[in-house]
Amino acid sequence: MERRGCFWRFPVVQMVEDAYHAALTFGDSLLLLDRYFLTVPALDKLRVLNRDGDVRMEIITKAKKSCAAYEKPGPRKPGRGRPPKKGAAVHLKELFLSHREKFQEAGIELYGKKESIRYHCVDLLWGQKLYQEPRFVLVEMDGIQSILASTSLELEPLSIIRLYSYRFRIECTFRELKQQTCEESAMELRLL
Repeated sequence: MERRGCFWRFPVVQMVEDAYHAALTFGDSLLLLDRYFLTVPALDKLRVLNRDGDVRMEIITKAKKSCAAYEKPGPRKPGRGRPPKKGAAVHLKELFLSHREKFQEAGIELYGKKESIRYHCVDLLWGQKLYQEPRFVLVEMDGIQSILASTSLELEPLSIIRLYSYRFRIECTFRELKQQTCEESAMELRLL
């Protein structure tokens, strides 16, 4: 992988950079990413771009089930040494059981139909040595558990869930466009 500046050129970092350059044209933006895009290099790059740039971009993605985050550090202990950057580790998958009573029920339109879901929102620190504070939304729907993450702490949990569902519509639209384009190209070739 190519090294430019202090960032390795991971594909997800390139995707964040490209999306941010598009956001310079369109204004403040949300980037909806598939699972496995919650990475330290991507969030670090986003932090730098948002800090130094003219627009603000936020990411909504799905976290791995094995994702661990950290509580905020407690008060500084008297004495020598640096203050802690993070608190106790939290395994997000375990919150589905340990915080079961904190889950809220809601009806929401997802994928074109009304769905009944249960969700719980928690803001924790995430990222080895980055310790950025994303908003995690734990969602249960039809027995399926998902963990969504948003870099925006201002978005409401139901908005994060609804926005992430748009990713599926976008993928379907791209697939249809690709099929139509390929069919039109094939027809043009047959006419030649």
